[in-house]
Amino acid sequence: MVADLGKVAKASGAVAFIIVATFVTAIPLETPANCDYDALPILCAEFPVDGVDLHATLNDEANDAATWRSNILLDFLFILSYVALLGALAMMRQRESTRGVLALLAAAALLDVAENLAILTAIDEGATDALARIASSEALFAS
Repeated sequence: MVADLGKVAKASGAVAFIIVATFVTAIPLETPANCDYDALPILCAEFPVDGVDLHATLNDEANDAATWRSNILLDFLFILSYVALLGALAMMRQRESTRGVLALLAAAALLDVAENLAILTAIDEGATDALARIASSEALFAS
């Protein structure tokens, strides 16, 4: 059992390193004019009021489409990393609730992926009210 915990601890450390590396390599986003989240401009794309707001955020002069796209693509690595880390920590505890925790973690990851896909679609094909609702709904449920 102790050897298994050692393996999980090493894997958790590696995943934590990937999480930190994801944040370090991300291209910093400038705050768009319509954004109230100065510290985390990505939240403006994740919580748009409607399609017009999402379009204004993604097409502001502060960031080009490539910058948004690269940050969203890096978020997929972050999703994989947090699922691996939190899943490993849940499995270390080996409680009756572990399955439920893993199911909630999987659901959050799927919602986070759906949010990212909605934002990428808005970048590539243009923002709509439907995409704005998907992005903001997924962000609320995955948080």
